[in-house]
Amino acid sequence: RSFRSHGILRTDRERPPRASAKIGIHHLSDVRRSRRTDSGNQYTNPRTQVQIENIERAAHLIASAEALIIAVGAGMGVDSGLPDFRGNDGFWKAYPALAKAHIDFYSIACPDAFVSNPRRAWGFYGHRLNLYRDIVPHAGFDILKSWGDSIHHGYTVFTSNVDGQFQKAGFDARDVREYHGSIHHL
Repeated sequence: RSFRSHGILRTDRERPPRASAKIGIHHLSDVRRSRRTDSGNQYTNPRTQVQIENIERAAHLIASAEALIIAVGAGMGVDSGLPDFRGNDGFWKAYPALAKAHIDFYSIACPDAFVSNPRRAWGFYGHRLNLYRDIVPHAGFDILKSWGDSIHHGYTVFTSNVDGQFQKAGFDARDVREYHGSIHHL
């Protein structure tokens, strides 16, 4: 079944023609040449061979796909410079006042925080909102968008991130599903 028949992809606008098989690996031959030994036949590391084969396979699958589902989590934001909220180290570096008070992410990012200490909760969310507004999405967003734009039926993004980086990077908001919501609106 197609994505269209399940209502996952929007069909109310035109999409660019299908991509060529070169998606994302323009320089793969350069990578191959740099990994060969003096004999020219063997890779210096067997893992390198497997990695290159995996990249080739992924590029082929993307190039031959009718649609692209981009499913991402915190790693996309961390690579842009946002703190990692899974552990206290990244979180407390971004919010030193909360580190000093020994307050973890889960204690401040919940409705109870607005009851127990509304000033601290609003301060946390205000600081976090400003951090998200100031961050510049990294180049990986552009790569994913160009892949999605070049595929016949386009892309849909499913993300647990609340930072709005996909929209900031130029993704159509109608094609971004933020399943934890967004910090930018209620």
